[in-house]
Amino acid sequence: MIGIQKIKIVHIQAYFQPHLGYQEYFLSKAMAKQGHDVHFITSDRYMPFSGLKNDERIVGVGLSTLDGFHVHRLPILIECRCRVFLCGLINKLVSLKPDVIIIHGSTNFNNLFIFLNIRKFNAKIIIDEHHMSVVANKTLIASLFYKFWGLFYRHLVSKKKVKLVGVAQDCCNLLSEKYNIPIRDISLIPLGSDTEIFNFDRKKRIYYRNKLNLYNNQILVLYTGKINFEKDPFLILKAMLNTPDFVNLVFLFIGNQSPDYVEENRLIINRPNVLILPAVKSSDLAAYYNACDIACWPKHASLSSLDAASTGTPIIVTDLVKERVSNNNGFAIKDGCLDDLRVAITVLSHDSELRSKMGINGSSLVNKHLSYRKIANMFLSLSDK
Repeated sequence: MIGIQKIKIVHIQAYFQPHLGYQEYFLSKAMAKQGHDVHFITSDRYMPFSGLKNDERIVGVGLSTLDGFHVHRLPILIECRCRVFLCGLINKLVSLKPDVIIIHGSTNFNNLFIFLNIRKFNAKIIIDEHHMSVVANKTLIASLFYKFWGLFYRHLVSKKKVKLVGVAQDCCNLLSEKYNIPIRDISLIPLGSDTEIFNFDRKKRIYYRNKLNLYNNQILVLYTGKINFEKDPFLILKAMLNTPDFVNLVFLFIGNQSPDYVEENRLIINRPNVLILPAVKSSDLAAYYNACDIACWPKHASLSSLDAASTGTPIIVTDLVKERVSNNNGFAIKDGCLDDLRVAITVLSHDSELRSKMGINGSSLVNKHLSYRKIANMFLSLSDK
């Protein structure tokens, strides 16, 4: 098996922000820890998040080392709608001579360059997709784009030159539908969690609950991630606002805030039991997951839900990723459904034994099946086939 040998692995992603704790960072870190020679090729800037000024995005070109792997930042030739052309990408790949190339995202402009130069690489190519059907672009231009892109993917997959991966079943379905590729030719490799960082810690729980001025019997409901219209986390408040339980709950939102979204919801968030904090480093979120009693993501999907589960917190997620509660470690609700959300929060907030049981089940699920060590092996096993 190729995963047992020390090999050279190159990850490619348009933007790389390790402090946010996305899959590509933890996966690179896990592979490096296994002894592989791991490189990450990306752009010289961060993703254009709302509220981030242009000069704050620029990181600069160059080579650095992080957690055992090497980060190569290249200048951008073209940037459009979070897709980029990286200058010197092909020359960099040729010079690195990788055994495995893992491309994060199926629609990046860089992919086309790699396809057109595929004979220059003696490497297995794996492309993973994180987009789900609920956020897929459904315009005519997007449809034409997917048809054009599908010509390459169908040919490369049929010739076994490229392996396609979805990080959730819905992502696999999207790849199959958009590129007209049989679902059997698409592998499901889920997202995971770094179990060394995200684990239960009673001391952290006590310290951070004290820091948040919480009483022992108060139930803390937590959301982490982008606080914007797309993720719509204040659905949590809307679901519980007119219930008797609302005043007995504390709601904590942590993440980068869209000013327009916050302003539109000003009336419901200006309450003593609603706390909003700015984004923190991914590793620092472990303390807040320990402090909370319920972690909730009412719309779309978030990698953070697995980190919360890893710390022993029951989770509420959209049914687009219902596999994340497959070990009876939380509830999967219809995407954005207030009624489902209200029931899930109410049931969990009223039953401490259920919260404890689901928390243990979540930690077990992640440790047995969703640690990044195991997920790294799944990627490398796929490169053998």
